Amino acid sequence: VLYRSTRFDPAAGAELTVVATTLGGKTTEVDALAQKLIAQDPRPVITVHGSITRDGTGYLIALDAQDAGRPRFSDTRRAAGLDDLIDATARLTAGLRTALGDPPPAGSVDHVLSRSVDAVHAFMQGLQRGVAGDPTGELALLRAALVADPEFVDARSALGLALYNLADIPGAVAELERAMRGLDHMAERPRLRLLGDYYDAIGKHSEAIAADEQLLARWPRDLRIEVNITA
Repeated sequence: VLYRSTRFDPAAGAELTVVATTLGGKTTEVDALAQKLIAQDPRPVITVHGSITRDGTGYLIALDAQDAGRPRFSDTRRAAGLDDLIDATARLTAGLRTALGDPPPAGSVDHVLSRSVDAVHAFMQGLQRGVAGDPTGELALLRAALVADPEFVDARSALGLALYNLADIPGAVAELERAMRGLDHMAERPRLRLLGDYYDAIGKHSEAIAADEQLLARWPRDLRIEVNITA
């Protein structure tokens, strides 16, 4: 839900690791990392802490957001079980966006990365392995995400990019073409990333640059896309 916002530039998981590496901070010290970012970036920086704890037969999900130490949002949702965990988290995140002045459009809360907790977990872990320089682990985890949810478009797109980075161009094109079939289900930012990656993989470089420039016009701090354009 956060990644469907055109006002916020969220960083979590692998993206947060890249930010921490760039600033010389640690992902385990988010508040200290935020202070480093504030010193270099004039835009507001909001830190969001989340937790999931067992609650009887279900789970209790909590989110707490602060802006330079000033509370901006705090709420919890209960998920009846694993099958409800994704939807409950999406509803909670929609509340966060609303509190920050960016309420999601009606119906958009239903558009999540995947409804499989196992798929989302493998996907996020796969991206982390990629950032850590472990392409074998990255491929294995992204493929595991797709086993759990074959319709997981973002995981399919990430697998295509990972194969491209390993110079497996036929494999990359095959996966990116499959991801393109679900283009309309993606949030705008990953959709533009997929377009850029796909066109680059099939040799349509002018179309790839156009997609990258369109993305940077909305999200000018996207380091990976900046590298794509200058490479």
